[in-house]
Amino acid sequence: MGALGALLALGVVAAAHRLTEPPAPTAGVARVTVSVEAAGLHEVLPTSRGPVHVYQPPGYDPKTAGVLLYVHGYYTDLAAACRHHHLTDQFDASGRNALFIVPEAPASGAEPVVWGDLPALLEAVSRHPDFTVPEGRRVALAHSGGFRTVERWLGSGLLDTVVLLDGLYGGERALDGWLKRSGHRRRRLMLVGRETSARVERFAARYADRRELDAIPSPGELGPGGDARVVVVRSDVGHMELVTQQQAIPALLALTRLAPIAGSGPTARGRQ
Repeated sequence: MGALGALLALGVVAAAHRLTEPPAPTAGVARVTVSVEAAGLHEVLPTSRGPVHVYQPPGYDPKTAGVLLYVHGYYTDLAAACRHHHLTDQFDASGRNALFIVPEAPASGAEPVVWGDLPALLEAVSRHPDFTVPEGRRVALAHSGGFRTVERWLGSGLLDTVVLLDGLYGGERALDGWLKRSGHRRRRLMLVGRETSARVERFAARYADRRELDAIPSPGELGPGGDARVVVVRSDVGHMELVTQQQAIPALLALTRLAPIAGSGPTARGRQ
């Protein structure tokens, strides 16, 4: 385990023993429109648990749309992640027809999980008149320490797919249980390993229906193994580059079961 892995592990233990969850969001709060471009809509919704960014991409079709929940990792916060990682550009590049929801999350192991209640987060978004949370597939993508938030969501029964972007620093038992509780819609776990590669390999080895990729894939690269319940991706880029190079997030989202935007071919490119 690298230095970051050790800090994450210590932080998770500390958080479990000392920290409590903030109060629930309040109703009737105002919203701030960040941008409206080419029929896309990006707003920041203030709540008592901090702001929540919501992005509806150009070409969005609510009839076939799903939900993508993105959780940032440690050593950043929501505003910095959205700005410096150009998240809306990366969401656009994926070509996915989804309502993109980006809540605040811990910036270190000493901070509590902000949104441990997934139904409450979705309800906070749905209360605002510009957005209706669609009924399609729901995917959670977490980078690094963001796994702590997603781990809290697994028991909600609301997630179809979980993508951990070098984020398997714990929670194996919860993930195992979540996969085995699949209902009528088969669940998928996508594990990208860099610092967490050894842990990823150990966890994935227990699943015969897995697919292994030796680099960040291109859209459609899963091929015959596209129905694998566990997908392992051995990252060929660094831990932070997974979110800053603007290639991994679009490529991985294009491999989820989120429907594509009509007439939009997914790309694996972000802003250069």
